[in-house]
Amino acid sequence: MKVLYVAGKFDPRDHDSGSGVDYMIYQSLKQKGVDLTLAGPFNKPWTLIEELYFLVHAIVSSKGPVKYTRTYLKDASRQVEKAIRDVDPDVIFTKHAAALSYCPIEKPLVYLIDATLVGYRAQWGNFTDSAFNSMLAWETRVVQASREVITNSDWSAEILADDYQVDKSRITVYANPSSIPEEVVPEKLELETKDFDPIKLLLVGREYRRKGIDIAIEIVQQLNASGHQAELRIVGLEGEDIPHVHYMGYYRKTIQEELLGYIENYTWANFLLHPARFEAAGIVPGEAAAFGVPTITNNAGGLGTTVRDGVSGLVLPFGSSADKYVEAILGLVSNPEEYLKLSRSSRERYKNELNWDHASDVILDVLKRAAEAG
Repeated sequence: MKVLYVAGKFDPRDHDSGSGVDYMIYQSLKQKGVDLTLAGPFNKPWTLIEELYFLVHAIVSSKGPVKYTRTYLKDASRQVEKAIRDVDPDVIFTKHAAALSYCPIEKPLVYLIDATLVGYRAQWGNFTDSAFNSMLAWETRVVQASREVITNSDWSAEILADDYQVDKSRITVYANPSSIPEEVVPEKLELETKDFDPIKLLLVGREYRRKGIDIAIEIVQQLNASGHQAELRIVGLEGEDIPHVHYMGYYRKTIQEELLGYIENYTWANFLLHPARFEAAGIVPGEAAAFGVPTITNNAGGLGTTVRDGVSGLVLPFGSSADKYVEAILGLVSNPEEYLKLSRSSRERYKNELNWDHASDVILDVLKRAAEAG
């Protein structure tokens, strides 16, 4: 089975490109012996007029413009069309609709989408109407041209069925796995009851408001104010430390020393805090589960699938305030046996689901099904 892997702006050969998901998909499929040919990644060319559009848009509007220019769309689609002719693949695989938006699609196509544009706009995205309508047209065309659609949450699957009219038999869901290389995850963990002195909280994220970093800071402040000593590490951002809050900066997974430093944050933590205001699916809950660290989050976007409530963490109602997180944390701190049970089931879920060996099996099955259907 020959697969044409269509990249977007992120290079699937580089673990530090984007979130690392492209890299993990590409490498795990290669490890399973899939005959992959890469189209892309594509740069973002634009004309002078398009450049002026973005400059003027930034001045006159607080809402988001289109993510890609027409020049980019046509250039990427032209390159993909050439790759299809050259490779003659059995199936095309992509998670980047824009790169195929102007490309004739006659081969079986499998499209992986973490969050639909409709879902993104409903919970977070603030686009102009014209930008939204343009991008929705690209996305809808690729979704409807796909033989199979893969997504990372039940939330997104429901939107695909209801808003994009995709038959449920064509939709496959798997939870977004860890992006930490398997070889540095311990094969066995000795998980024991914690003393929670202090309560060690970890947040991993680069976008201050969307990832709810301000909420996490409020959580640790409330815990300390109530007499429960707690410390928060924020990984992914530089910042000036304040009492009980420590900015750890950014780690590159391609640098072994930095990768090991990144992992140390998970081995240190009692809880992963993920109070995101929006999250398409989330990678870091899977990483935390690899080290038996439960995630405390809310039902934003696809997080209710990435974190299984009561199994790999606790999923609070969408938009929960800091005091609700404090209540959930103290509920587990006051019941160490319950925490240990959750820690062990988090690790078990990582071993069974939240890893790329499992996820690539799911993707490979879908690719084979699409190719065989012709």
